[in-house]
Amino acid sequence: MKNKTIVIFTLTFLLTFSIVYAIGDTNLSNNNMFITVDVVNTRTLNLTFVRIDNANDFDQIVQESLNFINETFPVATDSITHGSNIVYQTSTAEKNDPDKLNHNLKTFSIISANIGQTIGILPGGWFASNSGSNSLGEAIFFPGKLSNPSAVLVESVGHKGIAAHELGHTIGGFCEEYDSGDWSYQDNLSSFSYPFFAKCPNGDDPDLAGRQLDMDCIPQGCPVTIPNIVSPEVSSQSSVPLERTLYNFMGSGSQDSAWISKESYEYLMDNLRPSLFTSFETFLIGGFINKSSDTIELFPGYELETRDIVVSNLTSVGNYTIETFDKDNNTIFHMNFTPSFLEGSFNGSVVEGNTSYFLFVINNTVNNTRIELKSNGVLKESIDRTNNAPSINITYPAGQEELFGPFSITWSAADADADNLSYAILVSSNNGSDYTTLEVDYNQTSYEVDPNDFTYSGQYLFKVLVTDGINTNNDMGISI
Repeated sequence: MKNKTIVIFTLTFLLTFSIVYAIGDTNLSNNNMFITVDVVNTRTLNLTFVRIDNANDFDQIVQESLNFINETFPVATDSITHGSNIVYQTSTAEKNDPDKLNHNLKTFSIISANIGQTIGILPGGWFASNSGSNSLGEAIFFPGKLSNPSAVLVESVGHKGIAAHELGHTIGGFCEEYDSGDWSYQDNLSSFSYPFFAKCPNGDDPDLAGRQLDMDCIPQGCPVTIPNIVSPEVSSQSSVPLERTLYNFMGSGSQDSAWISKESYEYLMDNLRPSLFTSFETFLIGGFINKSSDTIELFPGYELETRDIVVSNLTSVGNYTIETFDKDNNTIFHMNFTPSFLEGSFNGSVVEGNTSYFLFVINNTVNNTRIELKSNGVLKESIDRTNNAPSINITYPAGQEELFGPFSITWSAADADADNLSYAILVSSNNGSDYTTLEVDYNQTSYEVDPNDFTYSGQYLFKVLVTDGINTNNDMGISI
């Protein structure tokens, strides 16, 4: 049986400033620049790092990526928290389709109540070995728009800027800076098939006629001139240049030359303003779109607990629609959205594919009796709420066991409406204070776990969700 476990470092950057702040680096050997901007309160940025397929040097890559993000993004470095390291093994389908892996990472994080950005760390050469790509990282993004939640994939290749590059796509909607063709293609998408998208917020030279990527940005990224900082131990500075040039991390420059441009920093600061939050009962809905055949597959939905949801304009317009209705066919919830078929990759290119995954957390009430998904007003898929919620009971472990070898979590489930049932398996290492998702859309009633994938604790607790498509129930075992 496939053994799949997830969640790695979960980090929270509390972004709250009310003064003029100069960002710099206390490491003098790093020779970083200083930017002074008027800083306003910014929202919390949540990052979850996931170790995938036993990625080598995981701890080192996470730390180097975090250091670079701390130095370049407008974040407060004194409010970082992190969890434990558990391994995630990809399936054959995920290896063949990295977008599916990206989608699953987002799904796992949402069910675990981690709504933010997920960074999957892959072994070096993972893309070349599995999908034939020469990429070192990948993100599904909306040019000029913030995606929340989102997931990005990064190979463990010793480049501190790849995670920041991919996050730049999802957090800032930044476009590639290493090729004028890719940049122009992304910049013009709003004029063609993606009217919801915005223009590229980075790389444009306002002194040139029309919108185009500054040629100085190609291929390493837009240049940044910074003052050199020399250690006091250096007796003579006469041979040391007063300035040096680094490059914005949206290019393909080396890790030693990667930094952030003033333009990108200020745009990120503006994009990270506090979002409006609404607290309500939620429903997780996702699926798969094939553009050429105009077909849609809805995945099983999950009713989730009350949580704060970011109110975003990301889903305000588009030719796809999600609607929920009550028993009298009155509309309860309506949302248009534009799926992104774009795949942006580090040291690769931006490609518009034929398929796309989508995932949303929407408002949920007991009055929702039907969910419909439409394309250009035409009904493509729907789910009806049946009369009864399924029941579930975890049968093993029974609690208080001390387990050292592989074992299977088992449960029994029933549904009076004879609906097809799907499961999500979660684990907590702190007696239920928070959970990590191990699997979703699972269709068996046992799941193999290897204690060697976990750190030792006497407070492990398993939780299994069961859904018939809408109605959701759960059972929690006793701590082991």
